[in-house]
Amino acid sequence: GASFLFNNDNHWIGITLRHLNRPNVSMVSQGDIPLDIFISVHASLELPILQYNGDSSVYFITNFMKQAKYDRFDLGFQYVFDRFSFALTATTNPIQTENESHLVTSINPIIGMAWEGFKFGYSYDFNLSKIGGDGGISEFSITYDFLNNKDCFGCPEY
Repeated sequence: GASFLFNNDNHWIGITLRHLNRPNVSMVSQGDIPLDIFISVHASLELPILQYNGDSSVYFITNFMKQAKYDRFDLGFQYVFDRFSFALTATTNPIQTENESHLVTSINPIIGMAWEGFKFGYSYDFNLSKIGGDGGISEFSITYDFLNNKDCFGCPEY
């Protein structure tokens, strides 16, 4: 795989490629089923609205993923105030491969908090399609930044 990220203090864009060597995923010894290449393009753009004393920012966030005939495009907005973050994204299926495919597959509210180098996050995916037959999915995340343990999401050094 390979990844590239281009950024400045207010914006970033990246690309990730996986399975570049197309590994064989066959379950039998003589089988040959190469795994398709996965591509992801992701970006965040700070919007010059709702800025308060440099402690808050609004971002347009997006992520596009594709592997073989499957794709996904997430887009949304994130509001960051000091050490707190609130976002709302929509997950879409832009290249619908089936007649029954939904264009918008989920709506996802996200909250986060930064503290002493840690970032805590929670999101809930409100499923709008019948994929998986569930009512939604909760996701929790905890990360720690060993090099830049600041207390805010919007810090330029973060």
